[in-house]
Amino acid sequence: MTWVKCFFRRKYQRFCSVNMEGMWGQMYLKKRKIRGVYYWSLVESYRSEGKVKQRVLQSLGNTQTALMFLQGNPRYGTYFQQIRQFLCQTGEASSYATRTAYFVYTNSPAETEAIRHVQPKHLLLSYFYFRNRSLEEVVDKLGYLPAIMLDSGAFSAFHSGRNIAPLDYMTFIETNQHYLDHYISLDVIGDPDLTFYYYEMMRFKGFRPLPVYHYGEEQDVLDRYIHLGNPYIALGGTVPERNKRKVAQWVRTLHKKHPDVHFHLLGSSSRKIIETTPLFSCDSSTWIQQAANGKPSHIQGKSRQAKVKRAIYNMNTTLQSLGSMSKEEMP
Repeated sequence: MTWVKCFFRRKYQRFCSVNMEGMWGQMYLKKRKIRGVYYWSLVESYRSEGKVKQRVLQSLGNTQTALMFLQGNPRYGTYFQQIRQFLCQTGEASSYATRTAYFVYTNSPAETEAIRHVQPKHLLLSYFYFRNRSLEEVVDKLGYLPAIMLDSGAFSAFHSGRNIAPLDYMTFIETNQHYLDHYISLDVIGDPDLTFYYYEMMRFKGFRPLPVYHYGEEQDVLDRYIHLGNPYIALGGTVPERNKRKVAQWVRTLHKKHPDVHFHLLGSSSRKIIETTPLFSCDSSTWIQQAANGKPSHIQGKSRQAKVKRAIYNMNTTLQSLGSMSKEEMP
């Protein structure tokens, strides 16, 4: 029988334990609310000297951190769903959407050093920059195996006046598939029909790319991808839009119409967007661009080492804003 036991230890703390297994000796999900923020842990109930006691098996942190820890692990699937159900019942689901930040990596020395230091779980690589390298070589250079999302680099190619051959892109994916978690369909900025044609070509060849829906395109373009059963869709074309609140409203509208679809925002980790929308994931190169421009200003110096320190700081700041944790503390 499911039971909930609540009591107050301090005037600003409330502890709630939820028995989800209905028997002793099993894991339980426990939450506590401190100053408006929920913190979660997995605990085990046991009897000692005739009394029922609990011991913490795993501290999960705040809601966002807990969801990221539990998601995708079959052992913890029940607990992930329990938290999501709790958030839906309390109306807080959109505020605590699971989010992942992919850090754009272009193989520069400063980027490499910063990434080797922080070791973020997720990286976004552009085929445009890595088309002549193997991902095995890249992983060996970084010293660990991150979850890699591959982008075609259409945006970079477009602004450099170059083209990307679809067959070359697919060959690269096939050669490096063991290192890829996701790969994005080849898109053509300003041409949704050709973009859809490339997406269909990749599907015909046996690939399963994330389709790209661009900011400003008609709704029926997105509908075509959704009707094909795509659960994960990339959103592009928002970088030139300076009004990030307008972009955030666009994302919220899409999610409201399609709550079961996961959206990845390409090229932006703006807090005005990621902290006010239920995005599933995003990527950005802001962490290294700002480091090159001297931000944050309290880490001074023009040397490469100063740039690396700023990049590390910016990376950790982004991770913390998403409720994630890196392997290193803030410098």
